[in-house]
Amino acid sequence: MQSLSQGTSIMEISRKYGLSRNTIKKYRNLLRDDGVNMPPITDMDDEQLSEQLQSPVKEGDNYTRYGRLKARKEQYLRSLTQKHMTKQLLWEQYKEEEEGDNAYSNSQFSYYLHKWESQQKTVMVLGSKPGDRLEVDYAGDKLKYIDKESGEIKQCDVLVCVLPYSDLIYCEAQEDQSQMNFVEGIGRSLHYIGNVPKLIISDNLKSGVKKADNYEPTLTELCEQMSLYYETHMTATRVRKPRDKASVERSVTLVYQRIYAVIENSPLANLTELNRLISKELEYLNHRKMERNNLSRWEEYLELEKSYMLPLKASKLMEVKKSRVGKVGRNYHISLTEDRHYYSVPKEYVSEEVKMIYTLREVEIYKGHKRIAVHLRDRRKHQYTTKAEHMPAHHKEMQKIRGYTSEDLICQAKEIGEHTQRVVIEILQSRLYIEQSFLSVVGVIRLQNKYSKERVEKACSLISPEMKANYMLVKTMLENHMDKRQPEGEVEDYKTIAHTNIRHVTNFQNNI
Repeated sequence: MQSLSQGTSIMEISRKYGLSRNTIKKYRNLLRDDGVNMPPITDMDDEQLSEQLQSPVKEGDNYTRYGRLKARKEQYLRSLTQKHMTKQLLWEQYKEEEEGDNAYSNSQFSYYLHKWESQQKTVMVLGSKPGDRLEVDYAGDKLKYIDKESGEIKQCDVLVCVLPYSDLIYCEAQEDQSQMNFVEGIGRSLHYIGNVPKLIISDNLKSGVKKADNYEPTLTELCEQMSLYYETHMTATRVRKPRDKASVERSVTLVYQRIYAVIENSPLANLTELNRLISKELEYLNHRKMERNNLSRWEEYLELEKSYMLPLKASKLMEVKKSRVGKVGRNYHISLTEDRHYYSVPKEYVSEEVKMIYTLREVEIYKGHKRIAVHLRDRRKHQYTTKAEHMPAHHKEMQKIRGYTSEDLICQAKEIGEHTQRVVIEILQSRLYIEQSFLSVVGVIRLQNKYSKERVEKACSLISPEMKANYMLVKTMLENHMDKRQPEGEVEDYKTIAHTNIRHVTNFQNNI
């Protein structure tokens, strides 16, 4: 520019600076006023010179192309905030207003819009003070395990907590993002750290925030109680402002890389195993040296942050309890509707109204002030948790029978005698499904309670292999004292009478 102002020819400037002659002419025209006089370039600073080269210059009452675009800057930026509006649509509207050939191309138009948007989206560096706050959030991706009882794949949410100053991380897997899990998860993070920050800040989760607001968010009553219990304060970020908790956002990414990637394909059977594995990898992550100061997260926390934090006065975890009232069904079970699972109570309380008080781990059932049942909490839907002492006698008996195996029954029959064992095996083999014959076998074995082992064994000895062994046959023999009619040492086959009007069982089955 100085060469132009000194009258150096365009050809010489082109050779000296390696610029095309058209480019030099363009700059010369931009620096002229009314196309004749050159402004005093030596009196301009860099900003003025740039403004002269890039901004519109008045030509009467009309602006140059860039000037007309810049005049609509605020209008375009407002339009971009509207739903469904795109830069492509804005460019098409702009092109119509600029009458075609005078308009910028789509790429140049988008460049200027992006530049103006970036100027508006500046980021403030807040910094972190030691012991100031704990940031809390749930990871977007879930972990899973295969339930060993049902074979069902269970999805788990992962709670991540971080101290921004030392970057000390705590995380755990949970069944869901319920208030109970959220509050107890934060409590476990405080016990893991060993101290309490001045502020706990979370996203606008339904588990923690009743009503979102940029200035005074309303927390749930449970979160308010937690703040009082641990003697700290809790708040939430502004809506759609993830940078308000940038540290935990970064930590979630780190958890993906250092924990998820390691344990995702591990064979796990329950939530406890999953959290045990998470805890192992978390310890490795928190004790790993960081490049910024060659300290681990734990070392930086202990040396530089712990002394600024509040003491953890609560020796026990704040355990959240919920309650509901319900009526016991005829099957002496009551439903915990939150999980759709059924728990037993003593049969005496059928049709009674009772109260359930439950935590994440336990379910207690009360009638008035008397606790009548307590169970470990089970989250399997449409399943039953039943204690034997709550069952009527005949239900216990049926439950016992259902728990038998064919080997158990054969062993019990062998104690009576070899003939009884043979009969029991024949009965078990007579059904397509062995379990269908269990009641019949149990009936044969229990005949010894009314008669005796010797008589049952004698009756079974009268049943030949050709006969169809079953409970009713043995019972009829004992009732009619048929086992006593045979002189000792003489045993005849008890066979079906041969007659032309009586078909053999085998022929009968074949005819069917």
